[in-house]
Formats: sequence, structure tokens, C-alpha cells
Amino acid sequence: MATRQLTRGDVVLDETRQRERRLRERWLTERGRAALDAALTALRTGGDWRAHLVDLPEVADTDGRDLRAAPCAGRDLTGVDLSGAELEFADLSAARLGDAVLRNASLAHAKLPGADLTGADASGALLAMADLTGATVVAATLRGTAFTGADLTGADFSRSDLTGASLFGATLHGTRFEDAVLDDVRRGGFAAPSTPDS
Repeated sequence: MATRQLTRGDVVLDETRQRERRLRERWLTERGRAALDAALTALRTGGDWRAHLVDLPEVADTDGRDLRAAPCAGRDLTGVDLSGAELEFADLSAARLGDAVLRNASLAHAKLPGADLTGADASGALLAMADLTGATVVAATLRGTAFTGADLTGADFSRSDLTGASLFGATLHGTRFEDAVLDDVRRGGFAAPSTPDS
């Protein structure tokens, strides 16, 4: 029986899943849960939230703005400043991020289904492969934001400024852009992989 040969894409996907699992495990310990709660409280009160994360594994890989794979589903993060934060793989499902500042933040592979980002500023943020299904992103500032490969199914971007944003490869089924600014938005699908001649 022939076995399927692993492709480079398979290897990359497996490495991505392993990295996500490793980063998520940091938050499952008692210390990790306490650090996350303290960091989110500091974010809401304007304190130094990074100081609560310094002892977590792999934080040294970042400048301390490390909420990668953090379980923040349903959290109230209204108006917080997460500029430049590392939020790769973070679970922000149904989180309240209205008026939050996410400029230049990395939210690659983040989970944001049903999240409320009304009035948020995520200019220059990276949301590649993120899940924003059903998210409310009304009146947000998204200038130069990269939604490459993101799932925007049913998301509402009404009245948002997406000047220079990238929607390359994004899923846009039922996505709303009423009265949104779409100047210089880059769109298109991923090219199909070439196959060798038979």
C-alpha cells in the first residue's frame, strides 16, 4: 500500500499547529492563568501589562507584548491599547474590542468570530489567516491592514476605512462593506498550485 508523500505545505501546517499548541499550553497552568488575568486587568487600567508576562515561556522571543495563543474569548477589552502586540493564534471569539488600538499588532491565525471591533484602530495590523466570521468591524480604521487568507464570512466592515488594505485570498461570503473606504484595496485569490506534466 503506497503512502502519501508529505509536501512542504503539510510540513509547514504541522509546524504551525505544533507552535500554536506550545504557545497555548503556557496559559493552561495556574501561573499562566494568573499572569493573563493580571495582564488584562493592567491593559484595562492603563498599567504596564507586559510586566505580568515576563516569566512565561517564550516571552523572550518578543519585546514582552506577548499574548500569542492567549484564551481571551468573551473578554471585555474595550478601548485597550495593544499597539504592536503579538496576538498570533489568540482566541478572541466574541471579545469586545470596541475602540481598541491594535496598530501594527500581529493577529495572524487569531480567532475573532463574533468579536466586536467597532471603532477600533488596527492600521498596519497583520490578520493573515485570521477567523473574523460574523465579526462587527464597523467604523474601524484599517489602513494598510493585511487580511491575507482571512475568513471574513458575514463580517460587517460598514463605514470602515480600509485604504491600502490587503484582502488577497480572503473569504468574503456575505461580507458587508457599506459606505466603507476601499481605496487601493488589494484583492484576488490564491493561484492554483502548478502540477507537473504527465
